[in-house]
Amino acid sequence: MIFRFGNISIKLSFSFFALIVTMTLLCDEKIILCSVLSSLIHECGHLVFMFILDEKPSKIEFTLFGMRISKCDSCFTSYKNEILIALGGIIFNCIFGLVLFGLFRLSGKTELLIVSVVNFIIAAVNSFPVSSLDLGRAIKYFMKYKETDESYFTVISYFFTVLFVLSSAIYTVFYPVNISLIAIDVYLIFITVIKKWS
Repeated sequence: MIFRFGNISIKLSFSFFALIVTMTLLCDEKIILCSVLSSLIHECGHLVFMFILDEKPSKIEFTLFGMRISKCDSCFTSYKNEILIALGGIIFNCIFGLVLFGLFRLSGKTELLIVSVVNFIIAAVNSFPVSSLDLGRAIKYFMKYKETDESYFTVISYFFTVLFVLSSAIYTVFYPVNISLIAIDVYLIFITVIKKWS
């Protein structure tokens, strides 16, 4: 399903709807709402920095692995701007996580704590040193700015993914299966290995 909002193309893929249905069957309703809300906050961080730096998005796509924002190549202004845009989602998740945690301390409402924790989890995952994640993209732009060979960072991405997946597997041996860990494992494998081959 594709529709337009001004000059921005918005696409809702079948895989996105499949993800929502799967989450509905496997997860608590509150967790789904908190995850979707926190993901939107994350993407709003990227969008806000894009508009501040006058780099307008051309396409927003909702996929199996979340929301993806694209912009036309001609919109590129500087590596500094690209780094700020890449880190925008992490910054917003951390800010909202802290604000919501403060509101939880004042009100005692568990829902606020859940959304706060999910925001911090999304920020943490996007802070992994993996090339397709936010911090990884920021590092790649910095390396381009410094004219450094990016192949080193590709090796780091693969190494971190293997290390995280192995650590998750060891954790699962001693503790109950954690759906969140499995989801992160699948996501990391997809963006570092499968996506490279496709």
